[in-house]
Amino acid sequence: MPLLLVFLQNSLHGRKQRSVYKAQFNRHIFVNRTFADSKTAGRFPNGRAMFYNVLSENFRSASLFFKIMHFVARSLLKFRHLSDIIESEIITTSYAKILKGRTVKMNSEKEAAASFCVMEGMTSVSSLLAATAQNINDRKIHEILFDKEMKDKKRRIFTFLLSECKKREIPLRLCLRSEIDSVSTGNTHGGVAAICGDRSLLPLSDENFPHDAFLCYLDGIEDPYNFGYTIRSLYAAGCNGILLSERNWMSAAGVVARASAGTSEAIPMYGAGNGVNALSLLKSAGYRVITAGIRNSVPYMTATLKKPLVLVVGGEKRGISAAVNALSDQVVRIPYGRDFRGSLPTASASAVIGFEILRQNS
Repeated sequence: MPLLLVFLQNSLHGRKQRSVYKAQFNRHIFVNRTFADSKTAGRFPNGRAMFYNVLSENFRSASLFFKIMHFVARSLLKFRHLSDIIESEIITTSYAKILKGRTVKMNSEKEAAASFCVMEGMTSVSSLLAATAQNINDRKIHEILFDKEMKDKKRRIFTFLLSECKKREIPLRLCLRSEIDSVSTGNTHGGVAAICGDRSLLPLSDENFPHDAFLCYLDGIEDPYNFGYTIRSLYAAGCNGILLSERNWMSAAGVVARASAGTSEAIPMYGAGNGVNALSLLKSAGYRVITAGIRNSVPYMTATLKKPLVLVVGGEKRGISAAVNALSDQVVRIPYGRDFRGSLPTASASAVIGFEILRQNS
C-alpha cells in the first residue's frame, strides 16, 4: 500500500485528486487498526455500535481499493500508449487528418494539392528523401505515415524510415491502413505515404543551370500520368533537368511521382514560363533547341544531337506552340513502320529521342 500511495502521488490526476486519495488512504489505515482492536470494543458501553461503524468503514475502504485499482489500470494503459509514441516517433498533430479535412472543404483536387500533397509508396518517398538530402528538391515533408500492421513484416523499411526521420526531425507515425487509404488516390501505396508541402521550381538564370547538359522543355502535356512517364524516360536517358511551362502537372505531384517511379522528385526542375524567354536565354548560352515534329524534319537517327541542347516535346493534342517552334534549330521525327497519321505518346517519343541523345554523347 505505501508503494501504491507513491504511485498516486506521481499520477496524472493532479494535486487535488492526490490529496483526496491520501486522506481516504489514511482513514483506511486508521479504520483497520480500530477493527483490529474491535474485540476489545465490547468492554465499552457503545462497543457494538463501534464494531458496526468499523465494519461499514471497511466496506467503504474496499470500494476505495477497487477505485484505486481502476485508476492504476487506466494509468498503466496511458503509460503504455505513451511508450508506443516514444518508440515510433509519433506526434499528436496528424497532417493526414488536416489534409483529409481540407480536401473535403475544397472545390477540386487541384486546390487541395496546393496546400498539401501525398507521396504514395516507398519508391516515391525514398526518392524524395534522397533528393532533399542532395538539395535537388526543397519540398518539405510534414509527416510520414506507416501502416502499423506492416511494421514487423517490413521491418527493414521501417528501420530505414525511422533512421532518416530521426536525422531530419520528420515525424514518423504508425497508423491504420485505412487512414493512408483516405489520403491516397490509389491503393498501391504499400502502407507508406508522406504528407508534403509544395516544391519550388528553380528560376532559370545564368547562375543556376548547367552549361553543357541535356535539358528538356515539356510543352502542353495534358495528362499527369503521361507527364510522369515522360519524366521517367528522360531521367533514365540522362536528362539533366526539366523546363516546365506555366501549365504543368506539378500540382498533382503525388500522381506524377508515382507514374515517374519517383524520378520527378529526383530531377532538377526549372520554371520556364511560356518557354520563349527561357529558350532564348539558353540559346544565348550556346544551347541548340531541338523540337520533335513532322514539318521540315529529319529522322532523329541522322540528326546531330550533341550537348548542350534542349529537347522540346509537346503534348499529343496541342503539340508545340508556334512561338516555341520559331526558336527551333532543328526539327526531328521518329519514322514509323507503316502509314500512321497519329502521334506517339509523349513518353514514348521522349524515350526514343532521349536515348539517341544519350548514345551520341556517350
